[in-house]
Amino acid sequence: MNRYSRQLLTLLWALVLAVAPLWGQIDVEHVISIGRNALYFNDYVVSIGYFNQAIDTRPWLADPYFYRAVAKVNLEDYKGAEQDATLCLERNPFISRAYLLRGIARQNLNLTTEAIADYKQGLKLAPDNLGMHLNLSLAQTQLKQYDDAERSIDELLRYWAKNKDAYTLRANIALERGDTTLALSRIEESLAIDSLQPMPYKMKAQILANRDNLPPAVEALDKAIDLEPREANLYTHRGILYYRQNKLREAMKDYNQALDLDPRNRVALHNRALLRQLVGESNLALEDWDRIVTAEPKNYIARYNRALLAQRLGQPQKALTDLDVVLAQYPSFAEGFIFRSELRKKLGNTKGAERDYWHAWDLHQNKDYRASARGRAIRNKDNQTRLSGDESIDKYNMLVEEKPSLVPEKLRYSSAARGRVQDREVQVEPQGALYLTYFASEDPEGKPQSGATYHADLLVQFNRRIDLAHPLRLQSHNQALAPKQIEWLQTELSGREGADDAGYYLHRGIIYSLLQDYEQAIADFDRAVSRDPSLALAYFARSIASQRRRLVEVSRGAETTASTEVSASRGLVTTGPGGQMVTPIDKPALRPINTSTSVLTDLNRTIELAPEFAYAYYNRALLYGQTGEVEAALRDYNRAIALAPRLVEAYYNRGLLYLSQGKTKEGIADLSQAGQWGLYEAYNIIKRMNQ
Repeated sequence: MNRYSRQLLTLLWALVLAVAPLWGQIDVEHVISIGRNALYFNDYVVSIGYFNQAIDTRPWLADPYFYRAVAKVNLEDYKGAEQDATLCLERNPFISRAYLLRGIARQNLNLTTEAIADYKQGLKLAPDNLGMHLNLSLAQTQLKQYDDAERSIDELLRYWAKNKDAYTLRANIALERGDTTLALSRIEESLAIDSLQPMPYKMKAQILANRDNLPPAVEALDKAIDLEPREANLYTHRGILYYRQNKLREAMKDYNQALDLDPRNRVALHNRALLRQLVGESNLALEDWDRIVTAEPKNYIARYNRALLAQRLGQPQKALTDLDVVLAQYPSFAEGFIFRSELRKKLGNTKGAERDYWHAWDLHQNKDYRASARGRAIRNKDNQTRLSGDESIDKYNMLVEEKPSLVPEKLRYSSAARGRVQDREVQVEPQGALYLTYFASEDPEGKPQSGATYHADLLVQFNRRIDLAHPLRLQSHNQALAPKQIEWLQTELSGREGADDAGYYLHRGIIYSLLQDYEQAIADFDRAVSRDPSLALAYFARSIASQRRRLVEVSRGAETTASTEVSASRGLVTTGPGGQMVTPIDKPALRPINTSTSVLTDLNRTIELAPEFAYAYYNRALLYGQTGEVEAALRDYNRAIALAPRLVEAYYNRGLLYLSQGKTKEGIADLSQAGQWGLYEAYNIIKRMNQ
């Protein structure tokens, strides 16, 4: 090797060594980007896996710890989130949002003093940060530092003079101080700024209910329900107000609605059982008590009520079985022993009946017992309900009242900026694009969710082509992956290596898409269509991945100029100047592309190859609607509905488009159809349009 060749080789090695760290950095940036994609779509378990990889590779970077903390807060792993936020700040103490995040974690851990310190430190770095001001005031209120909380709100209003949540928090401070008149005045101030926020109506309803001013309290709850029609606890609370007015039919209807929304709602199930028992629907009441006792074998109030009902239905032995369990737990419950005495006598157990009778007699002769009984009688005369958590057996015949929380029970870090459309000052979102998945959407009880999954001939053909434990399906509701599902996807990735046909790349691309790696997914869809240009499903899948990548890019672009925000899963909702929910992120992690064109091109190609595939028309209509091409969107929704008459999301979205054009009759007709088939939020819009 001559001297020139050696110099050239040395120079090449120097270049390799210089760029090698850059290659690693690019890999880590890509992994973080995928993790952030998963955060955007609320797929927190998946996102943590990617941030773990970044941390293992570059443990000195602050960002992966921050994003992993965001995921953990949303998974309610507050201790882990606090630790990750601390590790982030150890690497970069100038990230204001990390103080916000750690404050949220600490507040949820009841480390309120430490949370206050974090918010104050964060405000030194970002004095106009809305989320930190609000959370600081909330934390100070929780510690009964009311003057400090008022000052924090005053400081917030210097930057955000018309912030609705600030006025709502001020109302809550007045309420905590016991000044309900001032609280009502501040509630009206908040509603004057924005009449479409549910929390002030909840507060107003609670204040009026406490004053026994029940009809106006119901009206306030009506408005809260209009704004949060899927919040089951609002129906249970209104049911109590109806019950207190002896409107049993309305109360029953509310408990039915609450259980439709949340089948595990213990309060609604208990109260419905009592109401059914009260109006003589004994068999239905027994079914409810059976459900409660099956779920909670130690619910002695439910057991006692079931025993009473079984005795009424001529089942004394079944009643006795429950009663034995109850009285073993409550040996001083005289009424229960008298009841068992009667049951035993009916069943021929005379000695047992006498023992129970004399035991009840002894209890009545006890001075302490008589004093306690008199106290209970006074309380029960004044109160028609018992509070949730009060398990006093003597209150077995009272409905349970679970008053709505007037402050956030759990704070969370907001996930992403989402686009909204508006009509008549009512903010609504169209239903999202359908996407391909291997897993069925489930309801709160873990059962497949009806109306959320669609089937088509293209999917049948694919499932025949590739035999899988989980067949491919179309889904309308985005659902985070469970650990077992992630494991199956990863096994599929490694288990089919070596294949090189279009179906394999389509399958692998869908897996990458579900794992939020849209770059790899799109690359595999490219390979699929290059091997089989007639594979319509590959174009459709690529359009979905491209659209999702576009959503993430748009979100990150918006986040560069938006404020840090925090929202509450139940309670105050914090929004930016434009009403959007945002997560502060410094820069887009993906290179900008003209994604709308590529998405539209792929959807056009899908329809060209499969003109009967309704769901491509639906997704294309959604894209047209986002770009303002309303007539084209309506044509595609019409075609989608003609091909798939039960495509409920198409009715909903078409209804919104009709309303945006002033075609109220057509819009309400479509929304009514959507509501009839399970999209209950459609009824909320109809109700507001009719006001």
